[in-house]
Amino acid sequence: YQIGTINTGTAKATGGAISFYNSKTIHAFTNSGTFNNTSGSPLACEYVVIGGGGGGGGQFSGGGGAGAYITGTTTIAPSEPKSVTIGGGGKAGLSGNNPNDGGLNGSQTQFSLISTAKGGGGGGGENQSAKASSDPGGGSGGGAQRAGSGSGGGSGTYGNPGGAHPNLYYGAGGGGGAGQAGQASSSTAGGAGGYGVRLPSTFHDPSSAPGPGTGPNVGGGLGSPGPAGGYYVCGGGGGGAYNPANTKGPGGYGGGGTGGGNDTIATVGVQNTGAGGGGGWTNPSDNNGREGGSGIVLIAYPT
Repeated sequence: YQIGTINTGTAKATGGAISFYNSKTIHAFTNSGTFNNTSGSPLACEYVVIGGGGGGGGQFSGGGGAGAYITGTTTIAPSEPKSVTIGGGGKAGLSGNNPNDGGLNGSQTQFSLISTAKGGGGGGGENQSAKASSDPGGGSGGGAQRAGSGSGGGSGTYGNPGGAHPNLYYGAGGGGGAGQAGQASSSTAGGAGGYGVRLPSTFHDPSSAPGPGTGPNVGGGLGSPGPAGGYYVCGGGGGGAYNPANTKGPGGYGGGGTGGGNDTIATVGVQNTGAGGGGGWTNPSDNNGREGGSGIVLIAYPT
């Protein structure tokens, strides 16, 4: 979302990084903490809760899936602190052909008892199948390793399945994003990660162009483009590539990591976007996958 002028003296609550945009006060939690309404009156709040992204698998492996993306509204009474726990991204799979080559699922993000966003599924490793998100209410599934099949992402309510792998010895599948399933690999390329979703207009200017973004207020992510306009989160990671063109699967728009190749290493999911990490391949210096991005909680109320 776009940062406004920092002025915590006029906020009606404490907790997180506080900014102001379009007549709303926004609290962004990039680390665990506590939201406390100090105004003396109930606050009608909008929120976004994002789980940690899954880690990419290592060597011949698929990308991680995006964490669950949940939005809603709630009224928070004064002097009733609400705990916020930010889920970390899943660890990446190690260099292939060992029991730890599959990426791990991301961790859940929790906004008190109001909302819980599960983590995304880890990408499949050479000896492991791709993972679904941690339970039926979870995020997106990880992409398949080079000889496996894609893994579904939860119930589909908060995510999408990872991409399949139809071609032995060629690229692995991309992880699912919150807005799109991960792409299957082909004989010429690793699968792209599914793109993410745009944050609600409360938290960004809908007329603004999407872009990579930097720091804790990331909106867009590196990788394949999604629909135009606004800021994106929860993109899936791309799969690795082993083909004549050495074409790596790009990360899903919204922070997803890019898959590794013969001449490059995979990249991480962007922190605080819930994006999946890229899957590793056969680079001589580093065959490992990369970890998923951590989650975030955004809370807004009228200034």
